Amino acid sequence: MSSMTDSQRERFQALRVRAERLVQSIYNQEFEASQQNVSNLLQELQTYQIELELQNEELINAQTRLEESRSEYRHLFEFAPVGYFVFDKNGIIVDVNSTGLDMLMIQLGQRNLLHKPFLVYLHSNDRKKFVEHIHRVIESGEHQTCELKLVRNDKRVFYAEMQSVPIYYKNSDEHTRVRSAIIDITLRYEMQQELITEREKALQAATFMNEFLANMSHEIRTPLAGVIGFAEVLEEELPEEHQEVAKIISSGGNRLLNTLNSVLDFARLQAQSPSILLTPTNIANRVEEQCRLLKPLADQKELHLGFNASESEIYALVDTNFLDRILSNLLSNAIKYTEGGSIQVGVGIENDMVAIKVKDTGIGIDESFLPLLFEPFRQEHMGDNRPFEGVGLGLSITKRLIDLMEGEIHVDSTPNKGTCVTVSFLKLDNDFRFFESDQITYTSNSEEPLDFSDYHVLVVEDNWETAQLVKRMLRKYCQPTVVTNIEDAIQVYQKEDFNVALIDVNLGLNETGIQLLHQLRKIPGKDPFHAIAFTAYALPSDQAMFISHGFDDYLAKPFTKSALLDSIKRAKILTQ
Repeated sequence: MSSMTDSQRERFQALRVRAERLVQSIYNQEFEASQQNVSNLLQELQTYQIELELQNEELINAQTRLEESRSEYRHLFEFAPVGYFVFDKNGIIVDVNSTGLDMLMIQLGQRNLLHKPFLVYLHSNDRKKFVEHIHRVIESGEHQTCELKLVRNDKRVFYAEMQSVPIYYKNSDEHTRVRSAIIDITLRYEMQQELITEREKALQAATFMNEFLANMSHEIRTPLAGVIGFAEVLEEELPEEHQEVAKIISSGGNRLLNTLNSVLDFARLQAQSPSILLTPTNIANRVEEQCRLLKPLADQKELHLGFNASESEIYALVDTNFLDRILSNLLSNAIKYTEGGSIQVGVGIENDMVAIKVKDTGIGIDESFLPLLFEPFRQEHMGDNRPFEGVGLGLSITKRLIDLMEGEIHVDSTPNKGTCVTVSFLKLDNDFRFFESDQITYTSNSEEPLDFSDYHVLVVEDNWETAQLVKRMLRKYCQPTVVTNIEDAIQVYQKEDFNVALIDVNLGLNETGIQLLHQLRKIPGKDPFHAIAFTAYALPSDQAMFISHGFDDYLAKPFTKSALLDSIKRAKILTQ
């Protein structure tokens, strides 16, 4: 009767009431009148019996299907590729499939782990995590995931991911069971650990590379400073018949310096993307300044180096150090590959872009070599009989720096007629000029008289040759005091006032010029001085770093006499 529906129960009750009435009518001698009713009632009872038999058959079939479904579910549960566990709210194992048994190295026929706390199969460090996971699933009523370290029966440890959901029971608001799928992620975990290890090795390698490049720069630039600097001094002081020797030494030193700069910059760009300091910059002024600096090189080959700009103020968002290197590479190439005629440099606006054009009348480039132009160590003329010096890195570095600043470069060239290189950056409105970098961009005109006779300059340099070179270059123009270590520098500074301090960054014995600068600034009762970082660490990011540490200016080694005097003159102009 319990399997009847409500409508069936009502129908059965109605039939029983009718039957009882018919029986009562028989007792009341109304049988003949009720014969038709009895016949109808019997027909309905027969129909109802047939319906009940059909329903019973349907119930039997449903029960069979349910058993089959349960069997299929159990089969899927048992042989699923992941371990299935059912826990009560205390973390006791209520059920587990064969995969779960295999994970824990339990024999398939032995389910002695049932009704055991799962904690016995957990690494001691992860037991608290499991308890918190079970409580979180029950309290939240939502899917939760955690990673655990499990211990097999053979004491081997493996890593697993547990995904759990609560099991709801009818007529109960409490989640009294938790079903969990456990996946062995040992291989994934080991691969992740390997990736982390490899990443750490890569970071260490990058750090080592940066330190190596910085040290290489310092170790080569320091002696080069002496070679190039003393060659310049000799060129000024030797009799005319011996000056050619000094020029050869200077030329060789500068060639070695250019090669060093190219190789170190290329290695640094390959190792990592350098930090970029983009600032709104007046491109017209910056290009004109680079033309002025390289004009003596063009004059040596009797080439005309001209400059023109469509407007006096044309702004773009660039890294000024990168831009200077790009311009230096392009202008040096134009001068090197031009034997006669001129180099014309222009700045203008084309399609909302600031266009810098370097056009020469040199040997040009063959069309077949243009696709290879920006590849490293590639030159159009290779081999022992190549007519031009160089290692083939200038344009590769130039292209990389332009890409970092999201600019464009385009080359048009005709053999034996010349080449035009166009570099473009997105133009900024001139309203952005008040954001222009505070970096020092003033360079003195070498034709202006240099009057530093009343200027006291403190030079702190631990390399004896470089210290003597600076002293020799400055002694005709100002009053230099040269010391080689921090202690002497502090003693001299306490006794005398200085207008400028030219401080080597690397002073040896774990002492730095940055430390010295901070100590000098703290000495009470002293007038402020203009501090110049004097260093062979000359990577593009170094200047901004030294300025951030409190220096006012930056002079890289090797240096020329004019660059040294310009830095002193900038100090005088900016402190007046």
